[in-house]
Amino acid sequence: MATPSTPNGIFSNPDVASPVDEDLWGGILNSNFDIADSRYTTAEDDLDFDDHELSKPILNDFGESRGSVSSTAGAVTFDFSVYQHHQIILDENVTAITLSNPSPAATVAGYIIFVKQDGTGGWTVAWPAPVIWAGGVAPVITSTAGRTDKVVLVWDADVAKYLASITQNYNV
Repeated sequence: MATPSTPNGIFSNPDVASPVDEDLWGGILNSNFDIADSRYTTAEDDLDFDDHELSKPILNDFGESRGSVSSTAGAVTFDFSVYQHHQIILDENVTAITLSNPSPAATVAGYIIFVKQDGTGGWTVAWPAPVIWAGGVAPVITSTAGRTDKVVLVWDADVAKYLASITQNYNV
């Protein structure tokens, strides 16, 4: 009788060499190997939920991606479909910000933008209209060379706005 194997962790159906093997391996057990193999393969692949809901997940030991962007002629785009969190090192005044691809409708999602002054410092940032701040006034970012401000944006799809808050003057 053939022995089932798991090369590289993938289940293989046992060979069926006789009617006895067929009775033992050919029915339920081979079906269970197929199911286990299917589940294993799925777990190893990237899952794309195509903006559908995942209910009741429990996540342990995970992180979220952060990407670096830069401005060109005072303009910068933060694409939230690429990174949840962004970092920009200012080397000019930012006068035009595009916030693209927030989470789909009927959701709330959080994003973080780390705004760091280069070695010169003194650069400014003008936030776009969909970003609203407590009290209705955008804060002035820290202008000291090498210092970082953390801007937290919470996208509220019901009102199509980002609710913003800032923590300032990190020395990182």
